Amino acid sequence: MRKSRNIIIAALVLVILLGAYLYINHQSQENGIEEETDSELTISNTSRDKITKMILTSSKGEITIERKDDIWVLTGNEDIELDQDKVNDLAYSFAVIFAERIVEENPQDLEKYGLKSPVATVKAFFDDGDTREYYLGNKTPEGTTYYLMKKDDPKVYTVWMNHGENFSSGLDDLRNKKLTAINTLELDYLYIKQEDKPVIEIVSNINEELNKYGLDLWMLKQPYNHTYAVGSKDFMELLEKGFEFTIEEFVEDKPSDLSKYGLDEPRIEIQIKDTSNSLHLLVGSNKDDNLVYAKTADKDTVFTMAFSKLQPLLDLKPIDLIDRFVYIIDINLIDAIEIEHEGKVDKLTLSRTTKKSEDSDEEETITTYKVNGKEVEEEAFKDYYQNLIGITFDAELDKEVEKTEPEIRTTFTLNSGEKVTVEYVPYDDDFYTVYRDGVSDFVASKKKVKTMLDSLKELTK
Repeated sequence: MRKSRNIIIAALVLVILLGAYLYINHQSQENGIEEETDSELTISNTSRDKITKMILTSSKGEITIERKDDIWVLTGNEDIELDQDKVNDLAYSFAVIFAERIVEENPQDLEKYGLKSPVATVKAFFDDGDTREYYLGNKTPEGTTYYLMKKDDPKVYTVWMNHGENFSSGLDDLRNKKLTAINTLELDYLYIKQEDKPVIEIVSNINEELNKYGLDLWMLKQPYNHTYAVGSKDFMELLEKGFEFTIEEFVEDKPSDLSKYGLDEPRIEIQIKDTSNSLHLLVGSNKDDNLVYAKTADKDTVFTMAFSKLQPLLDLKPIDLIDRFVYIIDINLIDAIEIEHEGKVDKLTLSRTTKKSEDSDEEETITTYKVNGKEVEEEAFKDYYQNLIGITFDAELDKEVEKTEPEIRTTFTLNSGEKVTVEYVPYDDDFYTVYRDGVSDFVASKKKVKTMLDSLKELTK
């Protein structure tokens, strides 16, 4: 028994020691400090958080980067946004760097390593006054390492390729190439304007009269005469995929002439907003078959981006975005409906009274449904109402038409006092031009309207 107990205690001690080791090791890595495995191969091993400034000099130019309030900024031009992850990775290369091997202790010929005239000279300044200065040479024949020397150290080292890539960075390599991220599932506004196509404008329905426009989260404000609910399957699939707009290459900061990029009169304008962020993008002429010149409205930097990233938005067709109902409204907002057809008028009314519920102290609403003054069953009335509001558009109105006398007119009287009139005017043998309050955007099949009238005749029997 005592032996078993000792084994258990020993096992617990091992677990505790292992946990302590893992924690200490993790903390060291978090602070940018790695365990020194070979002192001869240790070029630097300290915390990158101590770095205050870095200077990179290469054929790509000289850049100075400083830390301000835990954010890396470009000295002399803080308006240029840097990729913080990339700059932090650069700082890590200054702070923690181990050689793969020592090539020569005291080389006589630096030319063969690309170190007589270094590919890049880089320097970091630390908060304790210390500095690190390195000279980067060529990539080695293996292709996975670079030659490197440290100031005041005669040895030539090879270091892993990520250090070589970091030290040879130019400004464009460290700039943020991601445009403002938009959470499409919290879309608040979308505006698309392009040559020879109608403007698309979609707004959030959260702050609108939800019952009036349906429960869809968005409404289409343009290009039609009326507002329509947006809730199509195609649109939802587009939002689920999201938008990823990235910069391919930077072209010019503060350009004096935007016309050479086609940005003096952009051919495409896109505005997207979610509940927290916004992106206003202007697109000019093509650079080649794949790239276009672009800029954001709030910054004077021209860049290129892949046109294919914009294509899903530019291919949107307004009619494919909307719920195609001619006029859909909650029945609880209706007081009366008049249907004029075949030389007669059928009138449907809904009258409401309230009384205390038998099951609770709350009041319940009792609705009485009548057709031409005669009471009808609720189920039959609602079945017809579904046929009435279920009429959908088939296509956009593709030409100007002169409005003539409608064959069918439906007038909805809302309990707010508002009246909405929908009229069906013959377009051709198969379709009606549909007018809502005197204005038309679409045509609807005569068969759909006939189905509604047949349902009305059944209700009025």
